[in-house]
This record gives sequence, C-alpha cells and structure tokens, in this order.
Amino acid sequence: MEHKKLFEIPVTISDKNTGYNKVVVLKTMQLPDGLVETFFIDQDKDSVQILPITTDNQIITVIQYRSSIEKEQCELPGGGIDNGEDPINAADRELQEETGYTGRLMHVSSIPYSPYSTGVRHFYVAVDCAKTAKGQNLDPGEFLTVKFWDMRSFRNEISQGKIRGGSDSYMAFDKLGML
Repeated sequence: MEHKKLFEIPVTISDKNTGYNKVVVLKTMQLPDGLVETFFIDQDKDSVQILPITTDNQIITVIQYRSSIEKEQCELPGGGIDNGEDPINAADRELQEETGYTGRLMHVSSIPYSPYSTGVRHFYVAVDCAKTAKGQNLDPGEFLTVKFWDMRSFRNEISQGKIRGGSDSYMAFDKLGML
C-alpha cells in the first residue's frame, strides 16, 4: 500500500487591516499502514538567505525581533522573493536593503523550508562584500541592526546554534573550501 491523498481543504488566514494573507492546506492522507492523518501544509513564497563575507573576512548578520520567540534573534540576511524575481536578484536586493552591502553572489543550495511547507529557501554566499549604500533600506515594519563577526566568533556561535541560518553556513564554507 502507498500513501493516498483522501482530500485537502485550503484554509485562508487574512487580516484586512494589515493585508496579511496566508493559505494553509489541511491535507488528509491514508498512510501505508492504513492510518489516516491530517497534515498542515503552509503555502509559502520562496525566499533567499545570504552568508555575506566582507573583503576583510568579517561575517555580516542582522539582529531582528521575532514575534514567535518574543525576543531578538541574530540571523543571516534574507527575505522573500518578489513575484517573477530571479532568486539571485532577490539575494542581491535583500543583502543591500538589510545591510547596505553588496558582494559577489554564489548559489549554494535550494532547500524546502520544511516537509510541511511549499516554500523553498535559496541560499547564497556573498564574498568580497563592501558597503555600497549609506545605510539600510528597510521595508515598513522591518527593524534590523547589522552585526559583524570575525570568522572564529561566528563559527563558535553557529556551532552552538545561536545564529539562525548558521547550519546553512557550513554548506557555504564547504563551497568556499573553508572547512
């Protein structure tokens, strides 16, 4: 016996005041052992995440308040891909908007967010990053602080799971021959 989809129901969550709109699909499946289970699948947009490395080997991160954990979190820069936008262009745009820096972008991976999401995160490393703007150009409601790390401190923090996106950084380090 294989997995068999019995039915699916899209549920839209929206807020007219903010324009928030999200679709979650409740997908009911019969599993190979006959068990019936419902899965909640987020219908997400694709996004980009970037590991930026400056010309003097500093790692650029951003600190941002996250409502889910109700505190600030250090993470790699990134964000959503606009409709019709190429992921590498989105990576360049997001890096510039969030940090004021640009660099030479190299694709590292494209991985689904999770087994319960349709979104894919396109991960890039940006090398030789240099400041190209006077400052950040943030979206409304976006509040970020840029933080720089020397390589040793950054690797120590990601090895302890303290920087969101850190696990992807190992793939970038491998691509650059830095492991």
